[in-house]
This record gives sequence, structure tokens and C-alpha cells, in this order.
Amino acid sequence: MRAEQEMLQNRIYRHGIGVVAIICVIVGVASLLKSTSVSKDTAHLEIDNPWVDSLHDFIRVSGPVQTLTLEGTEISTDSGRSELRRYPLIRFHYDASGRVIKREDLREDGVPLTPTVYTYDHKGRLVKEAHQDILQITTSETLYKYDSTGRPAKQVHIDTDDGTIFTKRVFAYDEDKGITKLSTFDGERLKTRVEVLGNSQGQIVETRLTFYWPDGSVDPSLSRKSLISYDAFGNVKGKSLFDNSGKLVEEVAFSYELDSHNNWTKQVKDIKHFSEGGTPSLSREVFHRTITYK
Repeated sequence: MRAEQEMLQNRIYRHGIGVVAIICVIVGVASLLKSTSVSKDTAHLEIDNPWVDSLHDFIRVSGPVQTLTLEGTEISTDSGRSELRRYPLIRFHYDASGRVIKREDLREDGVPLTPTVYTYDHKGRLVKEAHQDILQITTSETLYKYDSTGRPAKQVHIDTDDGTIFTKRVFAYDEDKGITKLSTFDGERLKTRVEVLGNSQGQIVETRLTFYWPDGSVDPSLSRKSLISYDAFGNVKGKSLFDNSGKLVEEVAFSYELDSHNNWTKQVKDIKHFSEGGTPSLSREVFHRTITYK
């Protein structure tokens, strides 16, 4: 079981999804500043708090969605010639209100491995994720707390056997500047802090990520700033990543194919990496989404 889980994790990281885990709850934090109204024809993990899932960019959809399967691609030479092969990574299940109620990590042949079950309170806010093993036994939980105004205050990932805290994330808000600050702790040690700036549409347009050494000092080698732009459908159109000195280190251009609900079914990421004094290196990542509707 552990080998299968590690294999899946390696596949996810190989296709760039794991990078999101570093900033795992950044994407969508700016929408916390938006209205709390929920559109019944919009599928969502939690419409005001999509930060709860590190794959928010991949699961943001609209319409009466029933399931969404995220697929990766790789070049295969099994047939003796190079060809692009698609395979499933993760499947999400939605309820009648458009909320994600279950996530299944998948084997390359589509067999479900480890599910996560989502629980919401009477206000429609996500309050718990139950992370299960391949036998559907809950091994850990992620719990969410909100402040008196309904904004996220704390996210805690715990071991269900002994209550050990794996990770704790604390939110702080600077309303004057429109900035949300997210601090991640390992025990009581501060590991990272993310400052997120949103626009009037609730989209994240700038993030500043800071890493800390165990003694509490800043690790400048890993600190980053990113600028993000969007297309007319709310999909990310471009990202620019800068190091702590302000130097551009990466540019990503996104392109999409859409279905009749204007949900993307294919995402292409053209990535340009910049190095010291060298010619920029180019790479491409391709993802597909198979979406079923009610």
C-alpha cells in the first residue's frame, strides 16, 4: 500500500502538481474577500474558501458537475515509437450543491487508491477532511476553524491515532491593504509565510512566499514572488516568478481547450526557465480533465 501511495505521489510531483503543495493553500485565498453568496450552478470545493485544496486550479469548474477526473500525460515508447499517453491522476465527486464531497487518488489503470472525504457545516463551510488509506480507514484529518466574521482562521492536519499535529496553518488579514497572510508551522516552528494580494474579482494577482530556517531567520534562497494574470473565463493565463532579488526566474503561459460549459478539458503550460547568463530552457506540461455532468 505504501509503495502504491509513493508511486502516485511521484507521478503527481513529476507533472508539477506537487509544486502547488509548497504554496498549497495560496490559490484562491483572495476570493475570501468576495461575497459569501453561493451560485447553485457553480461546482466548488468551498466557494469562499477554495484554499482548502492544493489542486484548486485543477478543480475550478462551473455547471452541474458530477465528477471530474484529472489526467496527466507523458511520452511513451512502449509501442516502439514515441507517443503521448494520457493516464488518470485524481477523481473528484460533487454533490447536488456543487461541493466536492470525495477525492480519489488513482492508479495509472484508474483503480482508486486513497480517498479523502469532505464534511461541511450548516453554513456550507468545509470543516473536515478525512484522509483514508486504501482500506478506507481514516488515518488523519484536516480540521478547519473560522473567525467571528466567517473567514478562515486555522487549518490543522492531525494523526487520528494519537492526535499528533502534522501541520498547522494560521490566517491573518490586513484589510486596509487587501492582503491575506498565511503562516505554516511544523509544531511551533514557523516554516513558511505567504502574503496574498487579490483583485476586485477575488482573483490572486500577487503572492510573496517566505521560507524560514529553524532558528526563525529568513532563508532568502527560497523566497519568491509571483505575478498572475487571467483570461476572460477566469483561468490563469500567465505566471511570472521572481527570486528574492527581484530577478525573473520563470515565466509560464497557459492555453486551454473548453467544453460547452466553458470548463477547460485540456491545459497546456509552456514554461520558460531563466538561469544565470544562459539561454532560457523551455518545457511543456499538459493536463486533461474528463468532466461528467448531471
